Amino acid sequence: MENLTEGNGVMIVNSTLSLRVPGFTSFNLLMLILILVPSIFLNIITLLGLILDPVSPSQIRILLGNIISAGILVGMAQVLQHLTAIVLSQTSLPPPNSPLCEIVTATMLTASGVRLVFSPFFSIVVYILIKHGLKVVKKKFICIALVIIWVSLLLLSVLILIPHIVGVGYVGGAACLPARSPKSLDVLFYLYVAIWIIPIGLTSVITTISAPLATLRYVNKNKLNLGGKDDDFKRAMIKLAVFVILGNFFIFCGRIIPALANVVSMLASPTPVFAYVVAFLIDAALLPTPLLVLYYLKNTRKALKKLFTSCRNREIKKREQSRKNHEEETRDSTLSS
Repeated sequence: MENLTEGNGVMIVNSTLSLRVPGFTSFNLLMLILILVPSIFLNIITLLGLILDPVSPSQIRILLGNIISAGILVGMAQVLQHLTAIVLSQTSLPPPNSPLCEIVTATMLTASGVRLVFSPFFSIVVYILIKHGLKVVKKKFICIALVIIWVSLLLLSVLILIPHIVGVGYVGGAACLPARSPKSLDVLFYLYVAIWIIPIGLTSVITTISAPLATLRYVNKNKLNLGGKDDDFKRAMIKLAVFVILGNFFIFCGRIIPALANVVSMLASPTPVFAYVVAFLIDAALLPTPLLVLYYLKNTRKALKKLFTSCRNREIKKREQSRKNHEEETRDSTLSS
């Protein structure tokens, strides 16, 4: 792999295989308009619904709210990624200073890691909820665990910025991604990649799959009756935990493909094509969770519907009042004349 260091310490990866082409510009525009912007809007709306939801248990809303918040962070970081890529692919400007790429990459890794880890955490909480009831799931424990996960993944993500471990660079001169620095040490590099792949990636995906299956097995084995009105929430949680697997698959692929690409790059120079794949997977991973939350959490939907109805009614009243004031002004003007 050809690594070049230009001004401001910016590393260009595979500079001979440029991404500064119209096709990459079109790709970034399409991802922004068709997937990223709608995904961010949907995540924000879903987070608002979880905040306003007065019925669903706070433990579940806190967990889902953190997953959604992490998705919003990923989306914001991806907006910067796509906008930077559009500018670089359409101009001859040099890549921005390294700190911009580093901050975006660290934010991306932290938020994506949080989403990856919170998904199995949520699946385990659903299992405990079904088996032992909501009272066993302590809000205090959940909040402490969330803080530990956020801080741990932030510290782990920051390590990628150290050149002796991994580093960041612009693939093809346009796509900011984790990229192995010539200064990185083999032992530290492989250890860091292995941490993301095994304890974080594979463990999270396996747990996310096994916990919902264990929940379903428990329900069937004990012949639990979840047909009553009071069990609507439990049924929704089981279904949501099962379908969160879909979102976790995209997150896992979006995080692991760059790591594997960096490993492969030691033996052969990869083309910048994987920048397209990584960007698509990261963007697409933002869609499933908010859609599933809104689909399965009826009370969250009701809270949003109530909010939108209230805003619409307020707007209607405002227009009616404005119309009445206009009619009164017109009548007074007619009488005075």
